[in-house]
Amino acid sequence: MTKIRLSNRIILFFTVLISISLIISGFFFNKIFTKFVENMVKENSMQTVTSIGENIKTILDSVNNYSKVILANDEVQLLLKSPNGYAEIDLRDSVNQTMSSIVSNVGEISSIYIIDCNNHKYYSESLAFNYLYFNSIYSSNVWSSTRELKGASHILNNGGDIFRSLTVDDFISNVRVINNIETQSEIGAILINTSHNFLKNSFSKISTRYGTKIYIFDENKNLITSSQHYSKDSFYNDVNCVYSTFNIEKYGWDVVTITSLQDEKSFLPFFLSTIISLIILASLIFTGSFIITKIITEPVNILTESIEKTGKGNFNKVEYNSFIQDFNILKNGYNTMVSEIEYLIQSVISKEESKRKAELISFQSQIKPHFLYNTFDSISSLALMGDSEKVYQMVTSLGNFYRISLSKGNEIITFKDELDALESYIKILQMRYNNFDVEYDLDEELLTLHTLKLIIQPFVENSIYHGIKPKSSFGLILIAVKKNENKIKISISDNGIGMKSSKIDTILLDRNSFGISGTIERIKLYYGNNSSVIINSELNVGTLVEITIPENVTIYG
Repeated sequence: MTKIRLSNRIILFFTVLISISLIISGFFFNKIFTKFVENMVKENSMQTVTSIGENIKTILDSVNNYSKVILANDEVQLLLKSPNGYAEIDLRDSVNQTMSSIVSNVGEISSIYIIDCNNHKYYSESLAFNYLYFNSIYSSNVWSSTRELKGASHILNNGGDIFRSLTVDDFISNVRVINNIETQSEIGAILINTSHNFLKNSFSKISTRYGTKIYIFDENKNLITSSQHYSKDSFYNDVNCVYSTFNIEKYGWDVVTITSLQDEKSFLPFFLSTIISLIILASLIFTGSFIITKIITEPVNILTESIEKTGKGNFNKVEYNSFIQDFNILKNGYNTMVSEIEYLIQSVISKEESKRKAELISFQSQIKPHFLYNTFDSISSLALMGDSEKVYQMVTSLGNFYRISLSKGNEIITFKDELDALESYIKILQMRYNNFDVEYDLDEELLTLHTLKLIIQPFVENSIYHGIKPKSSFGLILIAVKKNENKIKISISDNGIGMKSSKIDTILLDRNSFGISGTIERIKLYYGNNSSVIINSELNVGTLVEITIPENVTIYG
């Protein structure tokens, strides 16, 4: 795998990613869609059963209200209180006429019966139903339980045991005792019937249109009426159905609906069309990723090959034109770097008196490709993850770092450029490690003054790699550039793991390292005795570096 080119890795990565995404998407889509259908059926079923329940409650409330109207009627009260009420024809006819008017005009009422304490019956019915047991008014269980309600209504299926036989169809009976309004003594009873067919008609359209099974149960869980055959043993056994219940609390009734989940095959065309759409989308993404991969990786591959050759002493410039301007900037910076390296090497050969400078520049030429390797490796990883934004940021920062650090061969730059290059360097490492932050304390007037380039970056690098990186917690680096009389004081402090004094001595004496000791040596070569570098460190506390250079640049050596 290590010899596979970056472009092939990205294509392979996207191919595997898209394939896995399609498989997982198809699986979860099937699950989610099935659940969605089930939830939709449940929601519709709940709305349906609520609508039916409210309709049934409205019917029962209407019948109950009419029973109150009738028992409070003056003529009904007068007829039932009169000892000779049944013999008073005019009064009896008036009561019968009132009941007949209600039966004729109120659809939910199919018949009305009024009974006095002498077992006289006054009634009106749309069809001949059945006959009351007149001698049961005081002995029937129905009348006994109705009296216990003290005037409240008693809802019964088929009138309980007070009818001899059913002659037409089943019905619901609203039974209540009639009391004397003045004395509250019992003077009779009223019974209003509602046909089961009327109840069924209130939900028949719903049952026919959606295939929903509807069942109505009384307070004792006995079936009152239904749209389908009812079997108590198998009622709740169908796992492919949605059961919804609405409780009519006032009467203790339950309305239950059973809705079948539609066959999943009916959703197959929609499912297939969605999968095809996902495949087309994946193809477009793959094509786009292929194009983007080519645009990004081609310049990276060219630069990588050239960098590999620089390790063998072959400093060739690279030539390519990229749609991404940052790659072009990086190319120019790299070509400038190669030219600078060649020039510096020639300078080392031709100027023996600058041997120590040449040694430091040689070290610099060795470490820069190493830094490029690490940075390009990070860019490759970000490209593999498809994080084009971070690729853009890292390439921009890298190009800016080399543009400033090379400076067309100039060793002296402004503090502003020095800090800009440092900030680009820090951004690259923050994207790589993300375990530290940097704060600045600068005198703005110093930004236009000149300084030897890259004298802060090595100390910051040391703080990151040897102070903060080994630390398990988040790190902080403070960089201050201040003017003190006619000198400039630069301080770099961190809250890393710190180091022993013996370690500081080793760093200062290691003349073969371009890092800390090399930078200190450069400062001495360029500024002479007008400069100083002081390092203080304490284990588990942190490190402080203080660099002092003259305000006006004077080159020595």
